[in-house]
Amino acid sequence: MRKGFFSTDCSMSAKEVIDIYRSRFQIEFLFRDAKQFTGLCHCQARDTRALDFAFNLSLAAINVAKAFCRHYNLNFSIADLKLLMHNAMMIERFLSMFGNLPNVHKNQGLKEHYFKDLLLYGLKVSA
Repeated sequence: MRKGFFSTDCSMSAKEVIDIYRSRFQIEFLFRDAKQFTGLCHCQARDTRALDFAFNLSLAAINVAKAFCRHYNLNFSIADLKLLMHNAMMIERFLSMFGNLPNVHKNQGLKEHYFKDLLLYGLKVSA
């Protein structure tokens, strides 16, 4: 099966056109994730500098999240990573509100199991 790829820039080689077309879906996923998870479309500013800042911050947050997953070898979606960070924040909040927990050294393996279950609660991909 043959496919035809076209470009309005006549100076581009066929390889350049195909490379740009392949990156198209990565760009679309970036914008989809930014709209769904980092508020790309929620800025209500009217000033162009404020809008530029909000758009850049939203897109940068997606890139930082993807770099975080890549750095820690996690195969998470942005939704899973957002939920993981939420769970970690809630666990930290609960532990700080309870203060020093009694019997910290007893049943250490069991506590680690429960901690991991709480941390990964609701994720579609399990680590």
